[in-house]
Amino acid sequence: MKVGDLVKGAYDKNKYRTGVILRIANAFGRDGEKVAEVLWDSTPVGLSQTGAAWVRDLEVLSEVR
Repeated sequence: MKVGDLVKGAYDKNKYRTGVILRIANAFGRDGEKVAEVLWDSTPVGLSQTGAAWVRDLEVLSEVR
């Protein structure tokens, strides 16, 4: 998984949203865990268009070349 990939992530039971990875960083104090900043196509009410997501909770739909 890398910057520019189109990903899918679960934010609610049986509901999914898609987005593009803007940045990936190591999670502070977590061994090997990575966090991605994602630009989402839609968000639950009250949340901004960009948000953090654990890389392990994302599924790649299309890879950047």
